[in-house]
Amino acid sequence: MVQQLFTQGFLFDFQTVLDYGQSILSVGQELLKTLLENRPLNTKTVQAQMNRHFHGTAADFLTYTNFI
Repeated sequence: MVQQLFTQGFLFDFQTVLDYGQSILSVGQELLKTLLENRPLNTKTVQAQMNRHFHGTAADFLTYTNFI
C-alpha cells in the first residue's frame, strides 16, 4: 500500500495540503471561541465557518447535521 502511494504520485500538491490544513485549524479556532463563550454550536455557525475558511468549495459536500 505504501509503495503504491509513492509509485502513483500524490493526489494534491504540497501547497494545497498546507492550505487545507490551515483552513481546518482556522475553523477549529473559530468554533472554539464559540464554545468558550458558552454558546451552543449549531448548524449555522459550523456552516458559516466552513464556508468562510474553505470559500464554500470544500464545505459544499458535507452534511453539517452530522456534527451536531
